[in-house]
Amino acid sequence: MKKIVITNNDKYGRITAVYENDILIGLRFEDDNVSEGDVIVSKVMEKTDGIGAYFVKLTDNEKGFLRTDKELKVGDKLPVRIKKEKTGNKCAVVTDRISLIGDYTVLDMKETGVSISRKIEDEAFKKKIKSEINAEGLIVRTKSYSQYLKTGNIDFIKEEAKKLKEIIYVVKNNSSYLKEGTIIYKSNPPWKSGIDDEAIIITDDKSVYDECVDSLRNIEMRYYDDDYSLSKLYGIEGDIKRLFEKRVWLKSGANIVIEETESLTSIDINTAKYERGSKKEDTFLKINTEALREIIRQIILREISGIIIVDFINMKSKESINLLENEIDKVLQEMPYSDIVFYGFTKLGLGEFSRRRKRPSLKERWRKYE
Repeated sequence: MKKIVITNNDKYGRITAVYENDILIGLRFEDDNVSEGDVIVSKVMEKTDGIGAYFVKLTDNEKGFLRTDKELKVGDKLPVRIKKEKTGNKCAVVTDRISLIGDYTVLDMKETGVSISRKIEDEAFKKKIKSEINAEGLIVRTKSYSQYLKTGNIDFIKEEAKKLKEIIYVVKNNSSYLKEGTIIYKSNPPWKSGIDDEAIIITDDKSVYDECVDSLRNIEMRYYDDDYSLSKLYGIEGDIKRLFEKRVWLKSGANIVIEETESLTSIDINTAKYERGSKKEDTFLKINTEALREIIRQIILREISGIIIVDFINMKSKESINLLENEIDKVLQEMPYSDIVFYGFTKLGLGEFSRRRKRPSLKERWRKYE
């Protein structure tokens, strides 16, 4: 059972914590920084020589890097979409190609007509969409089809398309009159990502509860109203603090040690207190397999990205190595939103992974709260 806990914390602001069978598998913070997918009015600050790029002001505290074919000059205002949030010393990356991502559709200003996800094969559904909806650049997402099967109509798609068209109108016609830093479109908050029908949303935030009831009609909702905070009830602060510890203990008694540096992250697996069996090779495979799942969980929760090297316990059997490789592929498929890529083992037996950098790591973000 998946539980999504959304709570306002005195120290960290709004937190979204996702639990699968009472194990924390997802953690996101909502702060004042611009987020991936936001559309914001920017102002050109500086042109870079020779590469057709500009630095633009997003807010008083943030700037963005924009590549465009348009000829701009300092002081020009234009709407941009956040492609990549700022990380470390690197500013956000933005684009002037505006697309709005909704729950069931995407509206892209540079596309034409109405298109439907290739994964949807129901021809009657496709025909209904084409005949009843007129919105240039509208892309109907795969998840809309399961909602259609529940409701028996496409009214929810029409409603969302109408809202997105109204926002696009503002982008096209009014953005030059708005002050730089004005957010025209706010991307979906973290708690709307990865929600399925089996999930339960628990929140102590009335505004979130009301929005969930309004937009997520088939999801079980619980509003928590008690003097004992929801954050303490689920031990969220304790979970966060543990994510800054280098050593992570496994149920078996083994542990992993995580070392984050600017150039790469190294993760070491130790047998520690693990009770060994008579067959070392089987023991090492069991530890490596158990550690693997925890390593992937930690990478996601800590927002670790870049090059990741995992020092698995050395196994001599080719069969054991193949079994571990198959388990790695299986775990990564089970977590499709992790963006983690496995490249194989080096000659020294080190596992090579990488992950695209999308947002600041938890370690970077922590400096804000120190």
